[in-house]
Amino acid sequence: MAKKSEKSASAPVEADVSLRQLNQKVTEATGKLHETSGVMYSFVKSLETSGFQEYVDYLGKPWRAFWFNFAIGVARGLGFVIGATVVVAIVVWIISQVLTQLPIVGDFFETLQEFLSEENLQSIQSGNVSDTISRMFEAFKANVIENNPSSEGF
Repeated sequence: MAKKSEKSASAPVEADVSLRQLNQKVTEATGKLHETSGVMYSFVKSLETSGFQEYVDYLGKPWRAFWFNFAIGVARGLGFVIGATVVVAIVVWIISQVLTQLPIVGDFFETLQEFLSEENLQSIQSGNVSDTISRMFEAFKANVIENNPSSEGF
């Protein structure tokens, strides 16, 4: 039994040392836990402010995503058509105002402007395409080719 008393006498010292180490490890783990919880808190806050929940809801409803993308496509197509119309209108205006004043190509653009006139477009829409084109070719020939001495080779 003497051995038992020797072990019991040395046991509190070993337990005391292990308690100190355990306390140190718990303190280190607590510090790491606080650090990790701070990082996790900032991560959660950034997810909340970035709209991640709305994105998850968006992906969770595929029909809503389909209609949303369909509406976006219609808006883009409409924007393209309106934009192209504005660009063509500006080009036609530039042709009618500026390019008809140029000395050599002015006659060509003047004839083009006449071709794009309202009555010619109505004539084409009514079905008189060949008559309108032949009349415009004759006007082009008379205005551009015959009035320019440099174009006699044509």
